[in-house]
Amino acid sequence: MGTFRAGSTLLLLLSALLAGGAQGGRPASPADDEKVIDGGLRLFYGGTFYTGGRQEEGGPDPLELSDRSVEALLVRDGRILALGGFAELNESDDARGAERIDMGGAHCYPGFQDSHGYLEDHGASLENVDLLGAASFAEAVERVRQFAGSLPEGEWVLGRGWDQTLWEGSDYPTHEALSRAVPTHPVFVLRIDGQVGLANERAMVAAGIEDEERRVSGIFAGAALAEIERVIPAPTPSVRARRILRAQDDLLRFGVTAVHDMSIDRGAVEVLSELRDAGKLKLRVVGYLSSLKLAESLGAERIRALADRHDVFSIVGVTYALDGGFGSRGAALLQPYADAPDESGQLAWSTQDLSTSVEATARLGLQPTVRATGDRGVRAALEGFHQAAQRYDGFRVYSPRIEHLQLVAEQDLRRLGDLGVVASIQPAHLLADLAWIQARLGEQRAQSAYAWRTLQSRATQLIAFGSAFPTSSPDPRLGLYAAIARQTAEGKPENGFFASERLSASAAVAAYTEGAAAAALQDDRRGRLALGYAADFTAFDIDIGRLAPATADQILRANVIATVINGQVAYRRP
Repeated sequence: MGTFRAGSTLLLLLSALLAGGAQGGRPASPADDEKVIDGGLRLFYGGTFYTGGRQEEGGPDPLELSDRSVEALLVRDGRILALGGFAELNESDDARGAERIDMGGAHCYPGFQDSHGYLEDHGASLENVDLLGAASFAEAVERVRQFAGSLPEGEWVLGRGWDQTLWEGSDYPTHEALSRAVPTHPVFVLRIDGQVGLANERAMVAAGIEDEERRVSGIFAGAALAEIERVIPAPTPSVRARRILRAQDDLLRFGVTAVHDMSIDRGAVEVLSELRDAGKLKLRVVGYLSSLKLAESLGAERIRALADRHDVFSIVGVTYALDGGFGSRGAALLQPYADAPDESGQLAWSTQDLSTSVEATARLGLQPTVRATGDRGVRAALEGFHQAAQRYDGFRVYSPRIEHLQLVAEQDLRRLGDLGVVASIQPAHLLADLAWIQARLGEQRAQSAYAWRTLQSRATQLIAFGSAFPTSSPDPRLGLYAAIARQTAEGKPENGFFASERLSASAAVAAYTEGAAAAALQDDRRGRLALGYAADFTAFDIDIGRLAPATADQILRANVIATVINGQVAYRRP
């Protein structure tokens, strides 16, 4: 692999009117305001730049990306000014004075985007106790105990990542061992999905918990999480900024150029705006507000004014949590869980209330986004969208989203396309769920779970991929591997989990690039390498878009060489 290096030259300050406006009735692109990038002129060369976009009609697979590639990109003011052969661009008048950046033989794809994540939460998880992969409750308790020893007495110990499905018996823990191990700190640690928490005795005393069942177990789930969270000291704006920047560094090293942040509150709006205006925000943040109430209080005019012309930070939607996950049996199912016949999950919203709220969201000019994992949750979301569309003709313009969709009933698949719904999926979740998902759903129902190829074939637009970090790693290589192989890194199950639902490497890349851009209604300016589009790309040391299931494990060993956003090198591999 060649060396990645940048040459020197003058910056040629030229003005340019580049394409990239909104299409049709879509939300408007950001208006011009102060620059948040350096506006430099750069010629990227010495690599293979895959432009993306769909295959020509009649191609062998409608899910595949075009295999078109070019040798070089000329970038000005964050946008692609020209692309093609290196010799021609290098000698062109437009490239005079450009900084030359040699990609050292890298394979460069349109910028990878994570269509579902929680930026500040990820930064916090990097600072708090990490319980991911704890093989037993005893191991989780020991990690908490050691972490608490580094803090002043009485300070809260927070963490995330325990997963009882990895432990003998697979039952939820109770707090006694944790309370004995850490008696002088209040402790609250979340399950891997963030939907269940375990509190120790001191935390429950601090929260004034009197419910006998909760005092015995220490388990808090769903809305009950707030009973503990309300007494945890709120982070200051400076702490929030530090966490966001720490998360940004982590995502950039994985080649992520943009994230759809699914829980933006008022404080996050202010912190992200300040970081952007100070030039500290390199990663694109596409924000989804945490509630309709917040969207209404901010108002459509202020929300539009938040955006900058380079799309570094913008608010595009509102998110609603409708059900939970399979691991906690919080996903709402049409039929009970196979391993818990008395449980079928719960819906957090009535269809009427959800329908009213998503309609109001669209009328504000924002995209409605609903988190639904189980087949009953997905059906309720679709019915809410249907009712909203019946009342408001402009509803479909905003391409309502459903997040997760890990189980969809056959009769609801067509409705996804009919309503123009975006399917936003986190493929790496399958890797964590493989050990128990068939027992939880039953073998017959499991055949319809994580049905990515079926979802893509029934949808009217590309599916979008993400990770839901910090629930799982933001590393897109894991998602690509899961989508292509549908088996663990150890090769289990041997032939893949219902292998007919595998996606090709090219289709999986499309879901992380053009699909993710389309999910936020931004595929008119991102998701491909094309004239006038943002100069965002992710450079790998191997060609990840041509791998087969048998060679998919090569993705796990691939290296990100560079992450380029708005024509600026935001990360380069040491």
